[in-house]
Amino acid sequence: MGPNFKELHETLLGGYTGRIPIAEISIAREIQEAYLGRPIAGPEDTVDFYSRAGYDYVGFCMEIDFRKGTFPRTRSEVSLPPRFKSLKEAEDFAWPDPTTFDLGELEALADVLPPNMKIIPQMGGLFYYPSILLGFEELCVAMITDPPFAKFVFEKVGRIVSGIFDKLARCPSVGAVWLSSDIAFGTSLMVSPESLRKYVFPWVKKIAKIAHRAELPIIFHSDGNLTEVIGDLVEAGIDALHPIEPQAMDIMAIRDQYGPRLSLVGNVDVDILISRSSDDVRREAGRLRESFGDQGGYVLGSGNSIPPAVPIENFKALIEP
Repeated sequence: MGPNFKELHETLLGGYTGRIPIAEISIAREIQEAYLGRPIAGPEDTVDFYSRAGYDYVGFCMEIDFRKGTFPRTRSEVSLPPRFKSLKEAEDFAWPDPTTFDLGELEALADVLPPNMKIIPQMGGLFYYPSILLGFEELCVAMITDPPFAKFVFEKVGRIVSGIFDKLARCPSVGAVWLSSDIAFGTSLMVSPESLRKYVFPWVKKIAKIAHRAELPIIFHSDGNLTEVIGDLVEAGIDALHPIEPQAMDIMAIRDQYGPRLSLVGNVDVDILISRSSDDVRREAGRLRESFGDQGGYVLGSGNSIPPAVPIENFKALIEP
């Protein structure tokens, strides 16, 4: 069987199509090249990797370079961001313009996509970018002592991220959106639920509306324990939650609580992927497949992403049918 994005689309909306699809928010270039047995030299190679590995989509990651006003593909290309000390500094800054986002690389992928594949762009930083533009501790203080300063920065970042998603949602080759915004540690949220409800979740809701207007599922990514705010995210309109880190949350408890209202993506422990045998990986993937069975609304993947340290045999064990 070849790629079939319609089945992934249905699964992200809570359905079951007779199989459990696979998905990752990012897969290290080294893994892609090891799997193909050749370098990734262009969009044809990227599409070939995702297709051969059994994915129904091609991932497309984006970052924001606030200094240069550009939108590079990898964080390693991003220059050191500014560090605002006051509302005045933030107001005087020349913020990146999302209308200048160049769709050229995405269109190059679209030109070589097989008929049954789509692109899932991934971007985020609704909390991360404010935390690096002010500093994490300084942002936490500003949210309490200087709300206008914090709100201005969150709104600027939110408008950029939502503006890019609005542009991407209009592309026929895009089949879903992956909104990344780390808001938790392994044991708790980074800030209070009230702060997230005030500064972050309104932008999640806006981006979800953009996605749904284009009939695109929205996957929300955050590491850590999100138990306190999963209900808020569902209310904001997300369709699927990723990556359900096994050390932080119980995936079956989340399924029992939210049922078909929330699809779940991931949960295979990255430590198992990196340090255990391929048989261990195969057993863990099989356990998750068996646990969900034909319930629907589950997409198999790692409990974070696929870093270069994952042995290629373990990656193959994860994705094999």
